[in-house]
Amino acid sequence: MAIYRVLRPLSGRGRIDRGELTRLDWLPEANIAILLRVGAIARVSPPALDALPGWEMVAVLLAPLGITDGEQLVEAVFDRLAEVVEGTGADEMDVRRWQGDMIALMRGKQNKGCGCRPA
Repeated sequence: MAIYRVLRPLSGRGRIDRGELTRLDWLPEANIAILLRVGAIARVSPPALDALPGWEMVAVLLAPLGITDGEQLVEAVFDRLAEVVEGTGADEMDVRRWQGDMIALMRGKQNKGCGCRPA
């Protein structure tokens, strides 16, 4: 299921505030199309990991899993990611940080320069 950024507050199953990321998997496709058309939500355009400054090693580590962009990283099962990076010098805390940094980047929140460095 696609990830969307909320551009205007939504309500229905509780409130979803502006800037939040959501799958909207509880809504029919027709409703999602309307929300897109009126500018209430936008499809997240996840960056390719290897195109982000500082993410080159992360891209190399995750490529064997078929994870090449930010959306795939966020959607990936944490335990599987942690298992794959074991023994590479990265650990579970790194995986949590990568996912958290990517969520912040996809929300448009920036910190430390471009906000895209996982280190």
